[in-house]
This record gives sequence, structure tokens and C-alpha cells, in this order.
Amino acid sequence: MVGQGFVSALDTSPAVADQVEVLFREARQRRRRRWFVGIGLLLLVIAIVAAAVATFGSSGPFPRPAHRHSGLPEWSPPPGSRGPPPSEFVAGDNRGGIGVYSTASGQLVRELSAQTNGGPDQQPAPSAGGSVYFVQSEGACSSSIQSIPIGGSRPSTTIVSVPGTIALDPAPGPDSSLLAWVGSVCGPGGVQSTLYLSNQATGQRSALGPYFGRTDDEAIAWSHDGAFLAVEADPTVKILRAGDPLSTAESLTAPSGCILLNPAFVSDDTLAVIANCDTKKSGVGPSELIIYNIRTGKPSAVVAKSSRENF
Repeated sequence: MVGQGFVSALDTSPAVADQVEVLFREARQRRRRRWFVGIGLLLLVIAIVAAAVATFGSSGPFPRPAHRHSGLPEWSPPPGSRGPPPSEFVAGDNRGGIGVYSTASGQLVRELSAQTNGGPDQQPAPSAGGSVYFVQSEGACSSSIQSIPIGGSRPSTTIVSVPGTIALDPAPGPDSSLLAWVGSVCGPGGVQSTLYLSNQATGQRSALGPYFGRTDDEAIAWSHDGAFLAVEADPTVKILRAGDPLSTAESLTAPSGCILLNPAFVSDDTLAVIANCDTKKSGVGPSELIIYNIRTGKPSAVVAKSSRENF
């Protein structure tokens, strides 16, 4: 059906088909609207963090008194870093395709892609080069990563297409020449996922190692200078130099009982992540938006806290 998830199960065992559907269902449930990057990646992160601070009533200069939940000082954006929000953002168009929306009205401005027979397009990821990358399902155990100009001036082009592979989580680098993504392959033992780095100029594709994060469109982040990748690796987030194998990555220190999610670079040396923490009673606890120093792997400040499971 248009606008709903669909994964063909032809020639696929029920067990594997269920695992494939879980991959796409998780991606759909966790898909969030991504801001148009015309103002730049730094403003994007600062705007998100500043909005979280405002939501939870935070104000004042840094450093602040220790946060009563985590013992960390509260963070505030650097002076002069705030600016107007971008005029447009990219998200699913509720008809199985990808669209551009007006920030002011929330209305669809233009459609970029339409749903194909394989199922709805998903996981839109704008790039600094003015294109939007997204995942297009191609049936059982297969999907490709497409790219289309955000202005909609031409049809989409295929960036990643590997037979028998579910290509997910596109994360274009700051100069748009490199693309990090996750490839999941169906097999007798279930779905196995690998982190890849593709050079769009040369066509070279490098496997960086097994991927243990979520199949989520916010699970991979680039530093602003393109030198580092932050990658979810349940229960933590790993930091690696772009192009290096995951085996060389350094893990952030996760608070006890917490899972680190949704990495986003605030600067080349600092990373914002969400820490989802369990409770002994319900297993579902509060979340914190925390700033990490990627050089030390340790938290340096807390932005906000939510009593809900996630922000």
C-alpha cells in the first residue's frame, strides 16, 4: 500500500523475511525529519542542541552547576552560534516518496521521489553538495541508495546497488565525495550487517568491518572536517578515522545501564549523543543529551534530560 512499509517475501524463508522486515520497520520508526543543509552542518547541530536546551528550560553561560542526574556541568552553545532555522527540510512525503517541506508552514513544497514497486523510499540524508541520498527498496533482501538534487532538477541516480544486499543508512561526507553506509546480507544464520565507505569519484568500496548499531538514519555521523566517523555500536558509539577499519575504533564511555544513540558532531572534537538509560522497575528510563570529547572518549557536559524514554 502507498505510504506503508512493504518487503517482498518471494523466494525468501519466513525467518529471514521477518528479519528483513524488522530492519525496514526499525528504519521507518526511527526516521526523523532531516534539516536542509544550506546553512551548513555546524548550524544544524547547534540548532538542534539549542532547541533541546530551550525545551528543558536551560539558560546561562558555561560552565554551569553540576547536573543533578549525571554530575556533569550543563552545556550551552557558544556565543554567536545561534541563527535562524533553515527555510526547508527533507522527510518522507507520506505517500511512499521523499519530499521537501517548508519549515514555516510544514507543507510539502515539492516531491523528490515517488514510491516504486519495491516499497516506500526512506532514510533521506541531505548532503553539503545539494543532493539528497535515500534508500529505495527493491524487494526481498535488496535495496539501493539513490541520490537526487534537492531542487528536483533531474531524476535520481543510483549510488549504491549490490545484488543480494540491503543498502541502508546513507551518510554522505562533508565534501560529498565519500559515502558511509550499512550493507545487510540475508543468510541462513540471519541478517549480517557491515559498515562500508564508498568513494563516489573512483567507485571504490571498502568494507570497514561488522556493524552492530541500529539500521537507523541517524546512526552514523561525520566530523565537520571529514576526518572522523562516529558509528553506533550497541551499547556505545565508536569513533574511527574515515577509511580505517572498525577494529581500530575507540569507544565512548557509556554510563552504566545506558545505550548511546544518535551521534552528531558539534565540532571536530566534540560529539553530542543521546544516552537512553534503563530502570530496574520498568526497564525504560530517562534519556540525556550528552556532549563527549572524542579525544578522551569521556563525557564533558550535559545538554538536557528527559524523563521519557527518548527525546
